[in-house]
Amino acid sequence: MLVPVETARTGHAKLGARGRAIVRCDVDKEISLTRSEIWRLEKYLRNLFRLDTITVVERPKQADSVEVHVNGEFIGVIFKDEEDGETSYAFNMAILEMDLPPAPASRN
Repeated sequence: MLVPVETARTGHAKLGARGRAIVRCDVDKEISLTRSEIWRLEKYLRNLFRLDTITVVERPKQADSVEVHVNGEFIGVIFKDEEDGETSYAFNMAILEMDLPPAPASRN
């Protein structure tokens, strides 16, 4: 389970480089994405979806995740997880019902 690290006296989240919150898994393990990981994730998504306009960018306040954009428009977030010595990435994309095209009459 990922939880923000809080300082004992203030109860505020500890901030790392560029003011990003440091997130720890368990007590002693910091989770953050490196620039190399961000580049590799972007390359993977571009190859997977065959779309060169996908970009993966750092989130200003979260070290454990990055934003995914298509043509400059935000579409989702990738979270990094480290458990039992293995690293995985979860892509979370919310789709609003109002953004979907209308259903054909035969599929209502």
